[in-house]
Amino acid sequence: MRACVHIGLAAAIATVPLALQSCSLGLFSAAPKFDVSDVQLEERFNGYLIRIVAHREIRHFEALVSRDNWLYITIAEASVDLENLASLEPTGLIELIEVTPFETSIQIVMRLSRKIRYCDVIRDEKSNDILVALHIDWE
Repeated sequence: MRACVHIGLAAAIATVPLALQSCSLGLFSAAPKFDVSDVQLEERFNGYLIRIVAHREIRHFEALVSRDNWLYITIAEASVDLENLASLEPTGLIELIEVTPFETSIQIVMRLSRKIRYCDVIRDEKSNDILVALHIDWE
């Protein structure tokens, strides 16, 4: 980040550029390297919630569940920490995770162990995270 300090010298005004650096006091923090950095799974009373951790408002995303129980989450126009997402381990509900980058989007595909009735996807306005609610029948 650069800032300019204007110093009056006689009749002229000189502009001196200043570079602002992070310091150990925590006054300045570095911006996140990626728009999307993690995927988290939470069990709820009526299904599961997948939280896609986002560090800015992402406007273009969708999620759908196929008949053969694959969940497809597509996020457009966002940088994604591919290394972290690719290292996610399947557990419980999620049998397999595949992350595929495309030119203008990324797709996260998950093979689910439980039958999903339907899914909803929204953006959490407070955190900017993308929330995918998976509704299941508890048979």
